[in-house]
Amino acid sequence: MQTIDIQPDAMEERIVRFGAVQPSSRSAEERGVPAVVGNLLIPRALYPIMGPAGSDSPVFKFALDGPDGISMTVCEVAPNDGPALHAHHSTDEVFFVLEGRFRIEWGDQGQHAVELDRFDTIAVPPKVVRRFENIGTDTAYLLALVCGGAESITEVEYTPEVGEAVTNEAGDEVRGLLEAAGVGFNAGRDD
Repeated sequence: MQTIDIQPDAMEERIVRFGAVQPSSRSAEERGVPAVVGNLLIPRALYPIMGPAGSDSPVFKFALDGPDGISMTVCEVAPNDGPALHAHHSTDEVFFVLEGRFRIEWGDQGQHAVELDRFDTIAVPPKVVRRFENIGTDTAYLLALVCGGAESITEVEYTPEVGEAVTNEAGDEVRGLLEAAGVGFNAGRDD
């Protein structure tokens, strides 16, 4: 195999310095998503490290364009916090606990659960409704890897109850912005 030699300045363009990553809480507001909606959908802060080119969402922008089919996000989660129940259409979501203790729930109403400690991992398949929650007493960190087709890396489906809450809190215009970006609110419905 012929190898390539990447110069340090070119390699620097492929490095993400965590301190420079803009967390979702600020990014969402810049993209027209009110903080109250961001708080319904995601934990305290998502640090979108890497995703396929063009896969940004109304809630966040990836710090680095990476290979097709995978995104990497660090989730900063306050105690008793986590995202709303949601499913990914055609991608697996892998949760790896970096620090703290989490409960991973799955099922249309989150009726199943398992607890994970530091360095534990779970891979949730496509079309399974899931969420995570920090069950510790301190801020915890989780690495989320979404693996699958590049065009569907950010397609996510929340439950109808979450859709109603978005509409009630922010109105039809914000809900429409999310839906136009691939966010749906029909997880668990048969239709």
